[in-house]
Amino acid sequence: MENYVLTFGALSASIHTPNRVFGLSGVGKTKFINTVTGSTLAVSNTIDSVTENSTSTDIPILDIGQARIQLVDMPGFGDTRDDDEVKVFRNIAEWLSVSFREGKKVSGIIYLRSIQEARVLRAETKLMQMVKDLCGDDNLNHVVLVTNRWCLDAEQEEEEREQQIVSDPTRFGTSRLKSVQVRRLKNKYTKEDAQGIVEIFENTPSITLQIQQEMQDAGRSFDKTTAASRIDVDLHVRSNELAKEIERNESRLQSMHAEIVQRQCDGGGGGCVIM
Repeated sequence: MENYVLTFGALSASIHTPNRVFGLSGVGKTKFINTVTGSTLAVSNTIDSVTENSTSTDIPILDIGQARIQLVDMPGFGDTRDDDEVKVFRNIAEWLSVSFREGKKVSGIIYLRSIQEARVLRAETKLMQMVKDLCGDDNLNHVVLVTNRWCLDAEQEEEEREQQIVSDPTRFGTSRLKSVQVRRLKNKYTKEDAQGIVEIFENTPSITLQIQQEMQDAGRSFDKTTAASRIDVDLHVRSNELAKEIERNESRLQSMHAEIVQRQCDGGGGGCVIM
């Protein structure tokens, strides 16, 4: 039986366990899968993600030692094609729930991001938190953060950027004993380089992700999971920010209107009333 490894990506951007690869759009997530497996999944040349649904279709199984590893290409985040993050999160949760019922085992998660991306955007911070919520604190050591596009002469700024991501609790940092693993890929990496990442899961036992426990064992709907609760909080914050921005814009428009009317009155030489 295969072990699944989920693959996620960030915007720039024994037993066969599905490994998942996560990340924002544009980081080279699908390219990584193609390189290591020889698959021919569509790769976007823009910031728009080609991956719309979680899938392992057309991705060859990797035989590594006694392990059979199936990579799973997860939807991209932060692109311009679909900004409905709740729908994307729900898609992932439902895929995991169905896979759990079918007996598919997850051995870990690969999270890719470009080290050249200086800022950690809101969408990426949310994705990192979601990955942590999917796994649960006890399974964080099954997450491998892979920073790619490293130059041969890495700069101190890039080193510090990597350290900040793994230490900041709003990202992959944690106060628990178990923490994410960290690996690097050079700018023009080879198939052997990519295989070295996947080989981490050769002897890694399968796990039950926190969201799978919540949806299956506890019988919760997606809306009641830890990951969904965090989304609700974020949406509430963003809604408040949007309301404040609208209020500020209305105030600016009123001030501009009053100024225009005043100029017209001053230029006309007659009396007028500013409403």
